[in-house]
This record gives sequence, structure tokens and C-alpha cells, in this order.
Amino acid sequence: MKRSYSELLYNQRNKDETTMSVIKRLFGEHLMPRKTRTQNRELS
Repeated sequence: MKRSYSELLYNQRNKDETTMSVIKRLFGEHLMPRKTRTQNRELS
């Protein structure tokens, strides 16, 4: 397991988790629109 462990990928995951945490704090845990297009519009 130690050989296949990629520190670069783990650091990328850490950034993704942080980004999702910030978005959830700003907008709550769920989006109101049902369609993907309107969900993306709400987040932008």
C-alpha cells in the first residue's frame, strides 16, 4: 500500500475537500434547482 500511495494525489484531494467545504458553508448543503444547468448558474 505504501508503494502505491501518491502524495501528489492526496494533496489534490485535500484542496478539493477544502473547496467543497467552503461552498457548503456559503450555500448550504443542497441546491434548490433540480436541473444541472440551473444548479451551475446558482453556484456561479
